Amino acid sequence: MNIIKNNPYRILGLLAGASAREITRQSSWLKQYIEAASDTPVDYSFPSITPLRRTIEDIDAATNTLVLDDDKMLAALFWFWGNNETDKKAFEMLKAEDNVAAEKIWAVSVQQAGICPQNCSSFHNLSLLYLLSGKTKEAIRLQLLFLESHFLENFKESITDVTYQISPKELQIKFLNAVYEECTQSDRFLFTQFVEFIKEQNFVAKEDFLKKLAQKGIAKIDTEIQIAQNQCQTDKNNALKAGNQLKLNTANVLDDIKSLLGKKDVEYAMIADRLAEEMLNCCISSFNETSPDVNDVITLIKYSLSIAVGTKATERIKENLEIITAHKAYALCWYCGENTPDKACTYERKLFHVTSRDYTGTYYEWVNAPVPRCKRCKKYHSAINNANNFILPIILCFILSLFIGLPAGSDITFLIIGFLLIGCTIGLTTRIAKLSKIDSAEIKENNSSSKGSIIFLSVVICIPFIIGLLISMYRNTADNRWLATFIGSFISVLLAIILNIVETPKGLRKIKRKNNIHNFPPIRERIDKGWTFRQPS
Repeated sequence: MNIIKNNPYRILGLLAGASAREITRQSSWLKQYIEAASDTPVDYSFPSITPLRRTIEDIDAATNTLVLDDDKMLAALFWFWGNNETDKKAFEMLKAEDNVAAEKIWAVSVQQAGICPQNCSSFHNLSLLYLLSGKTKEAIRLQLLFLESHFLENFKESITDVTYQISPKELQIKFLNAVYEECTQSDRFLFTQFVEFIKEQNFVAKEDFLKKLAQKGIAKIDTEIQIAQNQCQTDKNNALKAGNQLKLNTANVLDDIKSLLGKKDVEYAMIADRLAEEMLNCCISSFNETSPDVNDVITLIKYSLSIAVGTKATERIKENLEIITAHKAYALCWYCGENTPDKACTYERKLFHVTSRDYTGTYYEWVNAPVPRCKRCKKYHSAINNANNFILPIILCFILSLFIGLPAGSDITFLIIGFLLIGCTIGLTTRIAKLSKIDSAEIKENNSSSKGSIIFLSVVICIPFIIGLLISMYRNTADNRWLATFIGSFISVLLAIILNIVETPKGLRKIKRKNNIHNFPPIRERIDKGWTFRQPS
């Protein structure tokens, strides 16, 4: 810990409690050695802690720090204090760079039955060694026992002037604040461990310390809220960005406050609601002034709802979430979920709701339910739903079968059925040709065939039917003629269906059918309330 490694008492090579005269004299000697570029004699700087290279500036800074009683007390909390022969033995081990031996001497001392005048300094000194070796929990426990004891007065009297007044509670908070700053700021896991450990301890300053720690977090969140407010006011185009940055900068801090105070604490509820409402304000600003991604807005609002505690804040967030969620349904084409809807392409269906029934009849209300649709999806629906795709080829093939069958005097029935099937095949390939015109760029991107290749494939599809037809003409029995014709026709239709699937551009395959609107949110909401597409009678 830097507060130990760079402690002003250590810089001067003195133990905590050194008098003003000793500090002045030691400072003067050290400067002389430094100016002469000579090695300083062994003192209480304990190089086994970490290598120490002192300069005249360091000496002056340390000397100036140990002037005010408050600064001297903070420094003493994190440096070794000599109170008895046990401490002297341990100090000799530290000078000899045998930290393990020193730790054992103090450990034996603290294992006596409770803290007493003979071992109180061992609690303090062993705590420092534990802090240096990473045994933070045990170090805090020992130091709190020392600061909670009746023997603290001896420590205070040896460090500061008799006029200096500070309570055990204040000393405990001073110590814990310093440990918190050193150990937890850069490691959230350590912070969680630290807080949980402190909650488990019994000491007079616990409640005050936890509240003061929470106040630091609350102050940080208040600062971040103010920053977000200023950004929203000066640049509404970046309001959503400001809201997301506010979330990023405060998420961990809010969790820390929650762990310190609990969710039911009034102060936690107030700061959580302020934070949630500010994020909501950022979302509203962005939504009203710009055209943000609605999903991003909804994500941030849902997060603000998750942290809100108070009823007023929660209800306001829910109300705005419902409004923006409803708008989301109309922000994009329902069928592809990608393009901006075109008002002229909106698809509408009537919804009916029975209001009452009696002997005179059924009474109901109805509304037009608009479904947002883009131009591209409307073209797609027109291409796949147009009956002319099939009717015209079927009629032409029917007429063709009559012209072939009647003059030849052949069995007209199987010719008609076979030609009707081939008409369906041509109809399917015609639909593919229409789909290919919807998005030519997408067809090129997906290496789909051109219109010429579709026509070529249509002819190829007809080949099985033609072969079946020729075979049937050279067979004497009706069964063979029927069998050959239907096998050829079946293969033709099958190939046409496969072609219809393969040749449809990938971007069009995911488009919903025109009547697939039951799950469109506004319609689904009405259906859940009893509305139907069927007109009551």
